[in-house]
Amino acid sequence: MPRLIDYIDFINEKNFLAGSKGGHSQDNLDEFCTSMLHSLMFPELIRTNLHSPLEIDNTRPSLYLSNEEKMEILVFYRKMIKSFTTVIGSDKSGHLIKLLETALFSVNDLKENFIEVANLDTSGNH
Repeated sequence: MPRLIDYIDFINEKNFLAGSKGGHSQDNLDEFCTSMLHSLMFPELIRTNLHSPLEIDNTRPSLYLSNEEKMEILVFYRKMIKSFTTVIGSDKSGHLIKLLETALFSVNDLKENFIEVANLDTSGNH
């Protein structure tokens, strides 16, 4: 199971958006929500980033997530999206809710595909 730092580092802009050096979602709730929303703006990158090395800090080498950790990241995303949807339920324009619904659909689809691939891998069918 990933440590909380893995979740936080996964959504940091330096790990999520190519060419970005930012992200300090561990600093406070505002920074966490900002990084999380930035990652939700590009749900198609979640798949790519699950298979990319995760930069924790400059003192340790980048690491790749295990399949179990990848699944936990997807579960984390679902929980966060649902939490945001509950909190932002009063969005009058509907723009933020639409973004969250799109991201949730993408994460659910990715999770289902990931489960299917994992099942194929364990059954010996590649």
